[in-house]
Amino acid sequence: MSLCNICLGALKTPSALPCGHVFCYECILKAVKSVRPFTTEHRCPVCRERYTVEVLPRDMVPDTLQLHMTPSIRKLDITLSDPAPGAGLARHQAEILTLRAQRSELHRRMQEASATTAGLYMLAKAARDHGFKMQKERDTLAEECRLLKRRLSDDPYVVLALSIELIVTYFVCCCSCLAMRRRGAYDPSRASRTSLARVPRVPPSRCGLRSGNGSS
Repeated sequence: MSLCNICLGALKTPSALPCGHVFCYECILKAVKSVRPFTTEHRCPVCRERYTVEVLPRDMVPDTLQLHMTPSIRKLDITLSDPAPGAGLARHQAEILTLRAQRSELHRRMQEASATTAGLYMLAKAARDHGFKMQKERDTLAEECRLLKRRLSDDPYVVLALSIELIVTYFVCCCSCLAMRRRGAYDPSRASRTSLARVPRVPPSRCGLRSGNGSS
């Protein structure tokens, strides 16, 4: 049985406020008239939401909107009856089981999403650390290259010294080949590989070469 929250009795002529709470029509009217001094602004006895009892004049409202005008305290055309014991119990139990299954599924998905997010976070952190390491190595190599170029530009005799070292090494290789030929143990293919192995490999930066240009 539905009760009125003002008189605490059975609803008589049920009337609803804009907030949705239902009271007896006479009870809500008494509550409105009991306010002194009289005002058009009132609050719901249950939720304390504001509502007004002021009615706009019909001539101020367009004809197309007059059908949608309803008073703040409107009567409800409903039939109140006591439901049969146990009516709808099976339906409610089925809804509860469905909600529990949905909750379990959502919990499982949440755990999977948390694990995926943690894995992506660790991967992003490792990628960031590797990027910082590569950037540091790049800066170090760039600094070494800058120092080598500065050294070559400040000391032009470095290129000459490297060229002399290369010529001397090549001369020593030729002498070794001649000595092996005189002993009769000369193998041209083996000698060429040995000679090339003895020739030092000088990086272009030490020879004064710049990117896109010739010798400095």
